[in-house]
Amino acid sequence: MAIALASLGHLISLPTAEAQGLLGIGQYGSEIGKAQPLTMSVHGVAGWDSNVNTAPSGQEIDTFFGGGGLSLGYSMANDTTRFDLNGGLDALYYDETAQGGDVFYNTRFTANLGHQISRRLSITNNGLFAYEIEPDYLIGASAAFRNDQYLYGYNRTAVWFSLTDLLALVSSYTIEGVRYEDDLLSFREDRLSHYFGEQLRYALDRQTSVRAEYRYGMTRYDQAPLDSDAHYFLAGIDRNFSEYTSGSFAAGAEYRDYDRFDAFWRPYAEAGIRHRVTEDITVRWMGRAGLENNEVFGFRDRYTYRTGVIVEQTVTSNLTTNVGVSYLHSEFDAIGAPDRTEDAVLVNAGLAYHFNPNFEVNAGYSFATYSSDETEREYDRHRITVGAKASF
Repeated sequence: MAIALASLGHLISLPTAEAQGLLGIGQYGSEIGKAQPLTMSVHGVAGWDSNVNTAPSGQEIDTFFGGGGLSLGYSMANDTTRFDLNGGLDALYYDETAQGGDVFYNTRFTANLGHQISRRLSITNNGLFAYEIEPDYLIGASAAFRNDQYLYGYNRTAVWFSLTDLLALVSSYTIEGVRYEDDLLSFREDRLSHYFGEQLRYALDRQTSVRAEYRYGMTRYDQAPLDSDAHYFLAGIDRNFSEYTSGSFAAGAEYRDYDRFDAFWRPYAEAGIRHRVTEDITVRWMGRAGLENNEVFGFRDRYTYRTGVIVEQTVTSNLTTNVGVSYLHSEFDAIGAPDRTEDAVLVNAGLAYHFNPNFEVNAGYSFATYSSDETEREYDRHRITVGAKASF
């Protein structure tokens, strides 16, 4: 956990998140372990996409693509503060798309901060900004199809106050929004959400703390008639099982009140586990079950089970690998029409070979499959990439 939170001791251990999908579970502040000077990189990439338009069988467009971009990274760590900044910009030219050859952009920046103000008071912040075209199953804020460029923004600030050596309060505020360039998607999906959270945490021992939590969320769509307010009532436990394994678990209920529909209750749960298998292998698992705001247009609500696992390994001093698997199951509750269920699986694998600290070559493969009661929303997709990166 962050040095910035050290003085709060065993009260603080992998708390949960209001948003940012699975990526936010179990993360508050910066988790960086050591300082790193500002590093900038340039990279090039080429690849092949079997279904760039994420279309059903028989309508796929396969294409070659290529391009490059810039990335940066910086981190600082001392007795009171941890901060890390990472980001990159890619421009990729696709030989064939539904609109013909075209250039698309993928930009993502993250900033995480943990700062100890006094022995009892700390503040944390996590931010993410993205301008992308690819769907992101882990965040779960975008549509599940590669339709058009979209903006996604997320920021969560939390203030930690230790009342006693065993009891602490955590107050948080989160803002999250998405904007699409496509007119139809913009009408259906553009929205802004605010979340306010309050936790009361009690330390059972130096490895375990329990918490009671209330969250209030409000989501406002720019055009679609899907504005809603939500109340979350949760109980959770955070535990450091060993120096190698830690976990965060929370469960309860959400009360959702749409402007157009009667209010209703749904169960809510989220969990995250981090485990360092060896000094060279780390595993992170995340899962969540609850209502989601994306792709709800035409339905009353969407209830989704979303989970993912990420494995990273340093094979040798020169070779690193990573594998990720995501799965989601969604149930759409319709009014005056048939309900719908959908399932999706995404698998990613990559490796990088470092010739020296400043130059690497890399390769990656991903497979996505999407199934639905509506056959026009089903697709399979393969992507292969090769690239090189130079840092300075």
